[in-house]
Amino acid sequence: MSPCWRAADLRQGERFRGTVLIFAGYGQRPMIFPVTCDGGVTADLPDGVVFPDYKGADLSVPPERLFYEARVDGEVTGTSFGRPSVRLEHVGDLRHMVPGWLRRNIR
Repeated sequence: MSPCWRAADLRQGERFRGTVLIFAGYGQRPMIFPVTCDGGVTADLPDGVVFPDYKGADLSVPPERLFYEARVDGEVTGTSFGRPSVRLEHVGDLRHMVPGWLRRNIR
């Protein structure tokens, strides 16, 4: 995956590998985002994935605290509301990170 991909680039059944940002979320399905630009898609994580230092998220947790960079392997499994959904088969090298594109919007 390129560092700045778009949801429209992902096709059903397509397999992918690369570095992405995972948004742990506020009680919803996690999302994956490109590393260098905004535009995420929903993701199903493999069983047993644990985010380092993640203690749950409610609306009092700022969104920038809920992003993790990871190396992933996955497949595009479908489309919902015009956006692809992906299933991650492998997630490795998880580390907390604030996306640069989000950092510019934090005041």
